[in-house]
Amino acid sequence: MTHFRAVIYMSVGALFFAITGEFVHGLSDSVSWQTALLARGGFGLIVALIIAHRELKSFPLWHRGSWLRSVSGTFYLAILYFTLEYMPPAEALAITNTRPLWVAVFSFVFLRLALKWQFWPAVLLAFIGSLLLSGLTISPQMGLIWLAVVAAGFGSLGYFAIDYCKDISAPVIVVHMSFCLFVGGLILVLWGGIESQLSKVQTLTDISLLIGLGVVGTIYHYFVTIAIQALGSVSGSVAGLLTAIFAYGLDFVLWDYPFDIYHLLGIVMILLPAFYIATGRSLVRPRKLSVRNTPTT
Repeated sequence: MTHFRAVIYMSVGALFFAITGEFVHGLSDSVSWQTALLARGGFGLIVALIIAHRELKSFPLWHRGSWLRSVSGTFYLAILYFTLEYMPPAEALAITNTRPLWVAVFSFVFLRLALKWQFWPAVLLAFIGSLLLSGLTISPQMGLIWLAVVAAGFGSLGYFAIDYCKDISAPVIVVHMSFCLFVGGLILVLWGGIESQLSKVQTLTDISLLIGLGVVGTIYHYFVTIAIQALGSVSGSVAGLLTAIFAYGLDFVLWDYPFDIYHLLGIVMILLPAFYIATGRSLVRPRKLSVRNTPTT
């Protein structure tokens, strides 16, 4: 796959993820976040099985990288869906946009990759841009902010885990993730009382949004997995930065989110470093290892 094509997959996936955030936020008045997670996993598993129907014979049930991706991703979405009940998608996703930084740290520690100094100001610039994009009006409930930060850590770990899944095709990774989401969502719904949880789903709009959440969320996961396998977890994590821009635009259309010069500046501050990280292959280089001189015989 060409570098340009992988960036396209990453960008479209970012748009789809922003749409799922709008779905969850729109459902928050009538449907619980636990039910939303169950729908994401259940309907998403159906879509994932359709995508991967030709590759299920090689399904690696006990692959460590796949489990790390699926479990951390499930925790990430569970926490994110909870915060989306109380925060606009643009704000929640802006906070979770620290993912490139988290992925860089994981790559430095576990993959022995060293990052050139240009990476750090690029990430800092994008993070400041995400704060400007949210209008610096983040919810005063600090607990939600810290939850979003924790979600960013789990989401980054899930992105990083894909680096250990080079021997698994993207459709199979998506099936594994969808299965874990379904199981996690089912456990949470049962814990909260399945009758009280599912009885809230009453309108055709709710059902349509839940189905759309599963379908669009799975396509997002498929596209971003392809991008990360081609670009690496550090460059692929830029999808989260692009998601904030798309979420802000959707918030502006759907929820009358304000627009001013600070938001425009935030978009520019996210796009420039995102483009730099996504296309700069020399940004990540192997960490130098010390080599001892050995006597020749």
